[in-house]
Amino acid sequence: MNASKARTRWNLFAWMIVASGLAAVGEVSEAADWPNWRGPNHDGTTAEKFDAKKIGNVAWKAELGRGYASFAVVGDRVYTAGWADGQDTIWCLDAGSGKVIWKFSYAAEQFANSHEGGPSATPTVHDGLVYTNSKDGQVHCLKADTGEVVWKANVRAEAAIRHTAFDWGECSSGAIVGANVVFEAGRTVAFDRKTGRVAWKSQAYKAGYSTPLPFRAGGRDALAVFNGTGLVVMNPANGATLTEYRWNTSYDVNTATPIAVAGGKALFISSGYGKGCALVPVDRNPKPVWQNQNMRNHFNSCVLVGQSIYGVDGNTGQDVSFKCLDATTGEVAWSQGGLGCGAVIVADGKLLIIAEHGELVVADASPTGFKPIARANVLGGTCWTAPVLANGRIYVRNATGQMVCIDVR
Repeated sequence: MNASKARTRWNLFAWMIVASGLAAVGEVSEAADWPNWRGPNHDGTTAEKFDAKKIGNVAWKAELGRGYASFAVVGDRVYTAGWADGQDTIWCLDAGSGKVIWKFSYAAEQFANSHEGGPSATPTVHDGLVYTNSKDGQVHCLKADTGEVVWKANVRAEAAIRHTAFDWGECSSGAIVGANVVFEAGRTVAFDRKTGRVAWKSQAYKAGYSTPLPFRAGGRDALAVFNGTGLVVMNPANGATLTEYRWNTSYDVNTATPIAVAGGKALFISSGYGKGCALVPVDRNPKPVWQNQNMRNHFNSCVLVGQSIYGVDGNTGQDVSFKCLDATTGEVAWSQGGLGCGAVIVADGKLLIIAEHGELVVADASPTGFKPIARANVLGGTCWTAPVLANGRIYVRNATGQMVCIDVR
């Protein structure tokens, strides 16, 4: 779709995307928990203020084991996961000191396929319970205060989907939807979050690597799932497909979490391997407002601020750049090299970026250019995991399991 047609069609969405983008950044209090993947708004944003000049102020370090799990932070506790010696370990650490409050280990596969392997799913903390997912699909529900097992299941076995030879293992974090916790594994599977009983399963699709997105569409609850087949919008009460948009990507690697825009009237999706991105209305027979190759998320998700989309374009090991797109047209506003295949969140209206090789960067969320405010080298190794800011501290990790906590109060 050319730019002029995109602008014409976008007239129905433009004012809503501005409102929804700004509201998402402003919904969270100044000091807030980050209880699940992509934070409390499921969009990688928080309104929490922080001192950018302190981003090199490492308060403590920890060793987690291999993996790419990000962090859930509730109160004074930090939850994450890593793999070592044939086991996954779920960690509960003290936010102030890094001291281990409890840990839970179990036998699990590494899935070191073109990377270090280890868990990619981020723990989800809700109502005193922690939900986790391993690369081989082992789902555990643990008590948040002690690590005691409440129930366990296997989402890969429940989904019963045949995986390809390029299987990178389960990556879906749990999404809380009413009385259930939901994981994507080809079929989307909803477990009763207190008992582990299977509440529903969606129809079968190709397995992807994304986390389901709860959102509001047309005044009702909905669930966006980006699986190996493409974008599917489901009824969160029973998993029934409401609408879908086919999106074929090499190796079925659809990994980035969709972003709800325009008050839930459209969803932004992006994939790597040269595929690109699109803004897809939540209609019965959706046709993209625009679609192009200007943003190709290999695995990390973009963020939306106002009318601008920010994120990493390109596959790791190739020519990668950090870009800003105009969400109304999909056109590139600016492009910045040198950060590699890192990850970004938004805090206090600013971009908080971990570069692929461990540099932490704070920059203005501006559509007029890349405007860094502060930079600090905080880690080595490969840093693909999204950072987290919660209650005055930034948490980052690398693929081999080195973690740092940075005090930015």
